[in-house]
Amino acid sequence: TPKLDIDLFELTKFSLRRRGQYVIVGEVRGKEVQSLVQAATTGQGSMCLEYSDRIIVKEGDDIRLKKIGEVVEELINSGSLRSIEVLSFSLSEMKPVWRPIRRVIKVTTNKWIIVKTVEGRKLKLTPDHIVPVVLHGKVMLKKASEIVPGDVILVVRTLPRSSSIINEWHILSYAKRLIPESKLYVDIREYLSNTPKVIEKLRRVHKYASDWKDSFAPYSKVKDIVPDNAIVLIKYSAKARHAIPVRVKLSYELGYIIGMYLAEGTTGESEVIYYLSKNEYNRMKRLCKYIREVFKVKPKVHMNPTSQRIVIPSKLLAIVFKSLFGNKSEEKTLPDWMVFKAPKEFLKGLIRGFWEGDGHVRKHGANTINTIMAVAEISSEELAYRLHYILKILSIDTSLKEVKRKGYKHSHYILRVHGGESLTKFTEVINIEKPRTSYTKAELLTGIRLNSDNYLVDVVEHVEEMLLSKEDRAYDIEVEDTHTFIHNASVITHNCTFHANTVEEVFMRMTSPPLNVKPAFLTL
Repeated sequence: TPKLDIDLFELTKFSLRRRGQYVIVGEVRGKEVQSLVQAATTGQGSMCLEYSDRIIVKEGDDIRLKKIGEVVEELINSGSLRSIEVLSFSLSEMKPVWRPIRRVIKVTTNKWIIVKTVEGRKLKLTPDHIVPVVLHGKVMLKKASEIVPGDVILVVRTLPRSSSIINEWHILSYAKRLIPESKLYVDIREYLSNTPKVIEKLRRVHKYASDWKDSFAPYSKVKDIVPDNAIVLIKYSAKARHAIPVRVKLSYELGYIIGMYLAEGTTGESEVIYYLSKNEYNRMKRLCKYIREVFKVKPKVHMNPTSQRIVIPSKLLAIVFKSLFGNKSEEKTLPDWMVFKAPKEFLKGLIRGFWEGDGHVRKHGANTINTIMAVAEISSEELAYRLHYILKILSIDTSLKEVKRKGYKHSHYILRVHGGESLTKFTEVINIEKPRTSYTKAELLTGIRLNSDNYLVDVVEHVEEMLLSKEDRAYDIEVEDTHTFIHNASVITHNCTFHANTVEEVFMRMTSPPLNVKPAFLTL
């Protein structure tokens, strides 16, 4: 009314604050359509996911695997979307693409829809959340509440790589963040022998600088004079017996060392330790060989009647490993740059090392289905998702299943390699005999055999409602152009909160008389 100056736009805003399940804008014939558009683009359809669902985001060239709730909360608190992109999937081109996040949504829900698939995936969605499904050879959109067993959903087959692959691991850069510079000693002997004039500069800093031609120098004294790329070896303290290279190649061998650490490793005060069973002699020999080649340190092997302990005697390496990869099994993880920017050969070595430590490969089933089953049980949720996406980068499809084990406080996660081409590629990575057949469960059930490098299918096996005694937080993001993003175990999901037969129909209706909405206002 003119007296109170409250129009439909204000009423829409006030109704949103009441957190109603529906926002209804009455008949619109003119400019009040702007309020309708506002209501339609607020996410009030509760088309959301739970806080812990993983999505892949990119800011510049920095790619991260993050929880959707964490992303939404950060952007709400910052008050800006910045230039963040999310890994999306173009349903017109049928391939994964990066697209900007246009809006973030945080609502409450009192009901979840739980969707389980034949390949072991589990989705937790609000009832109105939209999921692309394949019906009669075409991609259609369905609400979660309408999904039924037998529906075919889309899954991304592989992930795009970063445009800047990292080929070397600069250990010095991490050591400087974790260790006081006064404790770091570096080998610059070759540099000093080739540049004798530097000795004179160093003498002004330290009276014993001439001795550094034959021994290790304190990093704190030489850092401003000697460039980091001139340093060859580094160690913790002057008395330390073992030094390691400042830079190591992200090779297959290094990947194997790290993968085995994630499975069977821990750190002591001044050493990195691996525990293997006594019958894993060949793996012990391989691990020791790779440690010598990569870190230029001879590992110590301690045998007892039931097990063997392999020790890398380096306090500096122990500090770096504990910081980057964790120590206890439930804390293990990988830095995002190693997941998304490391060379594929490094990733293959990592997967083989981890699977030889914590994985299981066994014959399973009759001749009509896969004769090999590959699974791993992981204590750390963060590590489980990162291993899933490393395998996805290698075009190996897997699923994750959370389980509760008696006597354990933390959940465990079963990572299972699916059949078909994924299982064949996996056997090549870990160097074992290939399976007899090349079909997944979903392919056997549907008869759909896709010839695509970008996506594959899974089949819904079970759907149930979860009613909550109190409301739970739910989160969503709206993605520019494609209106999709990839979440959880590589499932393609939709985010659109505005519906019509076609986008063209919506646009033409709103920009034509009598509505006459300016095209620039329509951000759908």
